Amino acid sequence: MNKKYELTEETLYWEGATLHRIKALRNFRNIKAGDLGGWIEKERNLSQEGDCWVGDYAMVWGNAMVYNNAIVCNNTQIWENARVWGRAEIGGNAKIYNCARIYGDTTICEDTEVFGNAQIYDTAIVYGNAKIYDDAVVFDEVIVSGNANICGSAAIYGSALVGDNAEVGGKAQICGNAEILDDAHVYGGIIEGSARVCGNALVNSSSDIIWISSFGRYANTITAFQCADGSFKVNSGLFTGKLEEYEQKIKNVFAGTPYWKEYSALMELIRSYFEARTFNSSKPLEIEPDII
Repeated sequence: MNKKYELTEETLYWEGATLHRIKALRNFRNIKAGDLGGWIEKERNLSQEGDCWVGDYAMVWGNAMVYNNAIVCNNTQIWENARVWGRAEIGGNAKIYNCARIYGDTTICEDTEVFGNAQIYDTAIVYGNAKIYDDAVVFDEVIVSGNANICGSAAIYGSALVGDNAEVGGKAQICGNAEILDDAHVYGGIIEGSARVCGNALVNSSSDIIWISSFGRYANTITAFQCADGSFKVNSGLFTGKLEEYEQKIKNVFAGTPYWKEYSALMELIRSYFEARTFNSSKPLEIEPDII
């Protein structure tokens, strides 16, 4: 095998390991023979095959492996049993450790941390101070940013967006074009379509949220969800607030038009949906199983 790099005698002691600066032995990608790269503990950390590379001040040590055509640069740190492969690009101050797996055409940068048994692949983009850990899976065209946390056994896929201070955990699934933003916490259920969960939402299951698409004058989506204080709010476009507030705004615009009947029915549906789920009676409902 024609080696593409070698370990130099320039060393750095880091986290109990002695890392070596690497130097390219031949031209590949935009790397020229003689170029200095980042730091690795041993050749196992960076494959001699493919066009993978560890550059700048990036560090890879322990049992971590970078291979295929993956690029690790800037101040990235990868250690323990983490794996990075495919055409993944990792930069900034990202930290990848434990048994995390990054592959496909994933881009990870800034201060992102990926650890536990988390997996990120396809064309997913993760940046900011986001943390993805436990057994969480992020794939397809997802974007995770800000201070978002993805944990538990959560799955984020499709073209979903999770950002700000949002947290998605448990067995929640976020997909389609759904957005989880602000201080929203989602720990269960499947949220899809064009649903938008924001504010201080607290969704523990599918019964804590409802969304309706393609309604009204502009064929948009309205999402109603439970909040941390037990109340519920609605989001539609730029509006997030109480159902009564939304209803008044809609009434001011559409009262007397053919659309008002449609909007009124929608408001009643949302109100009934949450009233049914917050119903609390000392007597159990007597419903025959064959009609449920």
